[in-house]
Amino acid sequence: MPIRETYAVSTAAAERYETQKVAAIFRPLAEGTLRRLAPAPGQRIIDIACGTGIVARLVAGMIAPAGRVVGVDLNPAMIAVARRQPVTGRVIPEYREADAAALPFDAAAFDLAICQQGLQFFPDRRAALAEMARVLVPRGRLAFSIWSGVPPFFAALGESVGRHLGAEAAARCVAPFARPDPAFLHADLRAVGFAGIAETEIELIRVMAPAERCVPAELLASPLAETVSSAPPQALAAIVAEMEAAMAPFATAAGLAVPQAALLVTADRQ
Repeated sequence: MPIRETYAVSTAAAERYETQKVAAIFRPLAEGTLRRLAPAPGQRIIDIACGTGIVARLVAGMIAPAGRVVGVDLNPAMIAVARRQPVTGRVIPEYREADAAALPFDAAAFDLAICQQGLQFFPDRRAALAEMARVLVPRGRLAFSIWSGVPPFFAALGESVGRHLGAEAAARCVAPFARPDPAFLHADLRAVGFAGIAETEIELIRVMAPAERCVPAELLASPLAETVSSAPPQALAAIVAEMEAAMAPFATAAGLAVPQAALLVTADRQ
């Protein structure tokens, strides 16, 4: 199945992604990443696989008054929702629909390239990294994050989805947490012109509503939305019941608080 189809989401799913997943995990991850990167005023930044644009929106306030930030994503629904998000300040993010392996920008157009939780989805990782190197200035910085492994919530969700919706759906459920082998990842970076490679862990707590609410919301804000919507109602009910039991150790008065760690990799363009 082509990558555009495999990870495509509808506009409704992209909207749920913004309200559900961004609040729960992607905004905290973006904040942790940007604290470590400390972008400077006036920098030109590209946010690759930007989704609904949380990194672009946050970094825009850090590079004002004269910087530039462009978010790119392969999925038109994500770009459409990103463009509708409110922004304030003097730097307004731009958004382009584009493939990470064929970025529509001149060489040396950016000072910093950020890719939050996108690299694991690219069918040709080295080609995408080569494009990131091409659009960066010499000594420009690349920063990308990938999950450090399958967190408890999604490990349990993948097992339950597999029982009720099939093996293919289960594989897609945990696909975002596929982690490239570090040796191959470093080799890819060096091969396309990066040096000074460094890694750091970002420890997060994914704060979620109770399982009866967050499980349907998570599934309907993912590429599994159509599969879930077309399944018999009892399948989703069974998944929710199993997740309520599995997530009991992470239950709080307000909902769920589940650990989830990310690996942040930085490298410098030679």
